[in-house]
Amino acid sequence: MRTRILIAAFALALTGCSSGAATTTTAGNEPATTTTTQPPVPAAVLAYSYAAGDSYTYDISLAQHLTMTTTVEGDPGMFGGTDAPGDVDVNTSIDGTVHYDLSDGPEADTTTMHISGTFDDVNVEGTVDGEPVTDSDVQSGTVPDLVEVPDTTIVLDKYGRPVSVDGTTVPSDAQFFGDPFALFGGLTSGGLDQPFGPEFPDHALTIGDSWTGEQSQDIPDTDQTVVTSVTYTVTGTDTVDGHDVVVIDFTATSSGADIDLGQLFQALIEGFASMGQDTSTTEPIPTIEFVVSVGESSGSGTYWFDQEAGIVRKVHQAYSIPMSMHMGISSSEGNGSTDLQMSIESTVDAQLNEGATAG
Repeated sequence: MRTRILIAAFALALTGCSSGAATTTTAGNEPATTTTTQPPVPAAVLAYSYAAGDSYTYDISLAQHLTMTTTVEGDPGMFGGTDAPGDVDVNTSIDGTVHYDLSDGPEADTTTMHISGTFDDVNVEGTVDGEPVTDSDVQSGTVPDLVEVPDTTIVLDKYGRPVSVDGTTVPSDAQFFGDPFALFGGLTSGGLDQPFGPEFPDHALTIGDSWTGEQSQDIPDTDQTVVTSVTYTVTGTDTVDGHDVVVIDFTATSSGADIDLGQLFQALIEGFASMGQDTSTTEPIPTIEFVVSVGESSGSGTYWFDQEAGIVRKVHQAYSIPMSMHMGISSSEGNGSTDLQMSIESTVDAQLNEGATAG
């Protein structure tokens, strides 16, 4: 059953309608003044009205700025050659559509959403070591391709909370699909592989109200914990394509993590080296350092939510993610190290395409 909650009260309050307002008039030697106090905006429960058989299409525009600097010390041959670029500064713009196809969920008050997409126009501009970027730079991986066409299936409850993702159950206390970086597009998807819109609380909200979701996630086989937090605030009302909407702003943060993979690679090399070899003649195993670091990430944006229709009509999202990698090898053949610094800044703008939406 679709939840239908009208938001006319929001709009009336913000446009200054004074029905039911308290009015105070003062008079004397000074000119009369009148003070009007508006009634409080009625609170309302915000919820999605997804229904089996519905489909929604958003026109999307994604812009991503990638900077990457690589430095090599010692013998570059330890890393397979000297072809890696030293400096990459690239802007990627993508125009296309994202589609939501809805079906019945496995339980009452749940909906299964399949998210897919089509990228109609992809443009990459920038420089690699001072030279204009080319298609071959993208195809060869010299310029990382960090945006993927979404293709995922999520089961949601009516407040937008995930129940499962691609068949994997999400714990009830996991706010962001169990992935500490999912809020920031899983580092690759640009945030397109999850539904637009917040996870609403199950109580009434009014203008000025805020709510926060926070999740701590231990990274397996490390002593690292990533804490991700997002705060939503109902800031007002607006209209989009003639529809009354509630405006919801959000800010988000995710703590950094250092993931040390050196011991893993060391063990793999030792295992391969010991297979079928005479250990009395085996050369010393190289010492390997390999650490991937994800810095403190941040996000912000706005959702324009149509509560009468139970759908997000417009979206603006912006994310910033710093990353780095250090790799060092010390062996009888030589020594070398490489360090990579990378920054990813992404913005996504989307709007519901009513002409391509069936509901």
